[in-house]
Amino acid sequence: MAKVIFPVLARSFTFLRGPVFNFSDKHYLSHVNETDHGTILRFCPNDYQGPLTSRFRCIYFEADDDVSDETIFANGQLLAYTLNFFSGLDALSFPFSVVIQEAGRKKTAIFKAGKHNQLPGPSSVSQQYRLIEGTGAADLQKVFHLTSQAITADARVSIMMDRFNSALRRDRVEDKIIDLAVALETMLDETTEISFRLSLYLAFACQQDKDVAYEMFKTLYDVRSRIVHGSSHQQRAQRAIGDIEQRMPDILKYSKAAMLYYYTFLNQPPPRDWSKHCLGLVLGSAQPII
Repeated sequence: MAKVIFPVLARSFTFLRGPVFNFSDKHYLSHVNETDHGTILRFCPNDYQGPLTSRFRCIYFEADDDVSDETIFANGQLLAYTLNFFSGLDALSFPFSVVIQEAGRKKTAIFKAGKHNQLPGPSSVSQQYRLIEGTGAADLQKVFHLTSQAITADARVSIMMDRFNSALRRDRVEDKIIDLAVALETMLDETTEISFRLSLYLAFACQQDKDVAYEMFKTLYDVRSRIVHGSSHQQRAQRAIGDIEQRMPDILKYSKAAMLYYYTFLNQPPPRDWSKHCLGLVLGSAQPII
């Protein structure tokens, strides 16, 4: 058994009370234990030493001895997505992980750079994380479980997570809009009338404020199209971008509601037809699953 450790480098990290939080039977958040910390410091490259000198919070993933880099990245992505789903401040990222392996009495620590070969720079360390008020253990565990199972049912969920995480970390609102729109597009099978269908299906998947949600999703996708087609400099587009920026908290709220509904749908027993289900919601011939 190998231990994969994802250090939480945020300067301020406000989470649920208690020394340990279990996302699943193989994933838990705690302070790095003293033995593992000693092993990490013995093998730590110079570039990583700064934020790891003192005992730090981290998420443990209990993996197989031959755990692949792909599996490590996928689990880090899922854990970051779960935390970011409930973030009231900055979006977290895991720029690297540490794999601790044990052979007899000998322990080694191998440092694995993240997807973009990041180092623990100032942006990671200066992050501030706080759970959205009212978030409980069951909420975090539900999103982790549903998303994990949804990935097995539809590989596109990995793209959705990646682009959603990216959208939350972006500084420029134009980049946020593009990443969020791409994340939501992965829920659409059709290739025609994308803006209309996507906005309509997502609004009904939200199960709340359908008219408001439809208008927001429609504006989001229309602005996304203007940006990627080079017309974002026009006055009308600039006004729409400013409107999206002001309403981003609500857009994220509706986006997360739609994603959670989608994951719940993917956790239903087959046969499953997402487009047919969404059309049924619109026509009133299908019952909501939550």
